[in-house]
Amino acid sequence: MNKNMKYWATGIIAAIVILAIAAFAAAGSRKKAPIPPAPTEMESSSQTAEQSSGSAESKNSMDHNGHGGSDAASDDDTNRYLQRQDEIMMDMMHDMENIPKTGNASIDFLNGMIPHHESAIDMADSYLEYGGSNEKLKKLAENIKNTQTEEIQQMKDLIKKYEAEGHNDADQESAYLDEYDKMLEHDHSMSKSGTDSLDHAFAEGMIMHHQMAVDMAKSILEYTNYEEIRTLAQNIIDAQEKEIEEMKEFTS
Repeated sequence: MNKNMKYWATGIIAAIVILAIAAFAAAGSRKKAPIPPAPTEMESSSQTAEQSSGSAESKNSMDHNGHGGSDAASDDDTNRYLQRQDEIMMDMMHDMENIPKTGNASIDFLNGMIPHHESAIDMADSYLEYGGSNEKLKKLAENIKNTQTEEIQQMKDLIKKYEAEGHNDADQESAYLDEYDKMLEHDHSMSKSGTDSLDHAFAEGMIMHHQMAVDMAKSILEYTNYEEIRTLAQNIIDAQEKEIEEMKEFTS
């Protein structure tokens, strides 16, 4: 090997040594990024609870905005109640328009009032069935059911009694039925505008229904010879006019 070759070899070796020293120094000066400690069991539970809470809040938010929430269900219940109320009223009117002429105004009155009471009970049942929750109206619905169920039985007993006695008065019956027919000719359909809740729908429908009973009861007072009928009719007037006033707060 000549002198020039030795110089070249020596230079190359020196360069390699220098590069190796530099690389070693750089590697020693670099520090690894610290690894974050694993969460403790308590921290992990807290994070899970926060995630669950967030999911629940998100679901509640959707419900209150009407996506499957209680507001939509309430509207459906109100509509179902109104549909059922229409069916009840149609059946009631059919029965009341087809009572038999018995020759006795008091028996005619009772035959007309029984289906009227039965429909009031059906309306009260429907209010409770479709989710009526107002405490005042629930109590009133239960009172209607109890009171009018008892009166129906009383009226059936009186019909049997008067039929057995056979005291008829065709003129008196004709005069009563004239008023009865005029009452039935009135429009008894319920306006559904503004019925924004089940409570409102029940109260408005029952007010109209009660008013029919009051009108019938007032009519028979003039055309009956029975003190029992006068007492029954006056009880209907007093009780149902009072309930009408109680229900008006739910329709304003």
